[in-house]
Amino acid sequence: MRWPLSLSNFWLLLNLLWLPAMASEQQQAWHDLQQLSADEMAGRSPGSAGSLLAQRYLQQRFHELELQPLSADYRQPFAAGRHKTGVNLLGVRRGCLQPDFYILVTAHYDHLPPQGKRIFNGADDNASGVTALLYLAAQTRLRCPAYSYLFLATDAEEMGLRGAKAFLAAPAVPLEAILFNLNLDMVSRGERQQKLFLAGQWSFPAVKALLPLQHGKVKLQPAPEYRRYSSAFS
Repeated sequence: MRWPLSLSNFWLLLNLLWLPAMASEQQQAWHDLQQLSADEMAGRSPGSAGSLLAQRYLQQRFHELELQPLSADYRQPFAAGRHKTGVNLLGVRRGCLQPDFYILVTAHYDHLPPQGKRIFNGADDNASGVTALLYLAAQTRLRCPAYSYLFLATDAEEMGLRGAKAFLAAPAVPLEAILFNLNLDMVSRGERQQKLFLAGQWSFPAVKALLPLQHGKVKLQPAPEYRRYSSAFS
């Protein structure tokens, strides 16, 4: 298997989050990315053995990060199509000042099934986004945040955003209590110009204020308007 990413390119994303990272955190992030996009996961398509491995890995990491489950084991199953069940994973970090209001951080962990012997590992799409989600969850453990944080790894995104739609259809908390959604998707490849697209200004104009806040070598760019439909949370 050839890795389509490099550690230096992936780490640009974490630098962009304006959070100082220790060497151990860099190593953990790289380990998460490798594990989620390993051949054993076989693309993490919904209902597959690889998806189950990914779920178990994320359950373990949520537990290590001391996220509270809103179900017995973080899992939230839903119907993902004919004879297929998807599984979202949800953990919460309770805030200290406004615990009844939430920041929702999302990333889909599913990708595509193999074709013959060819495996679509999905390192960028979207093991990278899930790795960033785990990194942010680790940062909220350092000190109690003002608001509560929901960390939601969704399934069956490649089948039509079905995990996100399942959450919206049966939300774990009142939707009006969710102040903001940060969705992380394909965030590890800035290509030669090291660009990272920031979407959401159509539905949340305050996003524009983030564009001047460049950090390191990453260039924040507003996403084209058609990208506003890329997430069910928009």
